[in-house]
Amino acid sequence: MTDENALKERRNGTRAITSDQTIVCFVPERGGLSDYALYNGLPTKHRIKIPLVIDAPFALTTSREEIETDSSAWNNIVRRELYSAVLDVIHALKEEERAKIFRFTRFVPRFQGNIRVYVNDISDCSYLTAYDFLSVLKASPILPTFEKNVFGVPKNKAAYRFPDAATILFKRVSTSEYAGISPSSIIDVEGTDYEAALNALECASASFSQAFPIIARHAERFIRQVEFRPKLYEFLQDTPYEYKEQLKQYAIIPVYGREPEKIEYIHWKNDSIFVKKGAVTL
Repeated sequence: MTDENALKERRNGTRAITSDQTIVCFVPERGGLSDYALYNGLPTKHRIKIPLVIDAPFALTTSREEIETDSSAWNNIVRRELYSAVLDVIHALKEEERAKIFRFTRFVPRFQGNIRVYVNDISDCSYLTAYDFLSVLKASPILPTFEKNVFGVPKNKAAYRFPDAATILFKRVSTSEYAGISPSSIIDVEGTDYEAALNALECASASFSQAFPIIARHAERFIRQVEFRPKLYEFLQDTPYEYKEQLKQYAIIPVYGREPEKIEYIHWKNDSIFVKKGAVTL
């Protein structure tokens, strides 16, 4: 603590406050609680809504249960450093944990008129959530990409969220088979577990034209894989008109095979493919 005004604010006639202050963060074992008390030596009444135990030297009310908000200089600095400590945890674990580091963030959508915004919801204490942690994260290299040592900065818009069909392929083929897509431009997050964090960070989604090359290159090779097939059909539901003729050449249409209980995959044939009534997506 180097702010003299904050130090003076915290001193009283009975004790001295030193400039050496520490914020401690402890990462519990996975599978533990989803939130924890905020500590200042002892637990306070405030909750931290991420899986992180934090002990920070906030000035408290006389009950020692709540953060004192009337005298703000000291606590404003501690609050800033608390978020700096959370960011340090993210950086320390990002190479090992990849997308799982987003569990140390918590943002919820709110509407301001017709505009959706994401607000910090890391605590049940409004004083703590008033800090603009989102802007800090947007300027930090925290997005895992398929270039393992490269982490994208959200505000730079240089890495994209690819559809699940493409992400599955990126995980199963070598980078030389990425159809010209740079590994560092692919955000390494699959599924919807961290959807709120990615939306809050305003991570751009890859366009159809960006994702189509790798899917077109490998669709026939992986069409029989149960994980990939429904994601492929989900992606192709929004195929732009200019790609539809090209799409017809790929053997990805499921039809009944010549043997009982067998499914074959064929390319489009005009006037020779019929949909069975009541059929389900394979």
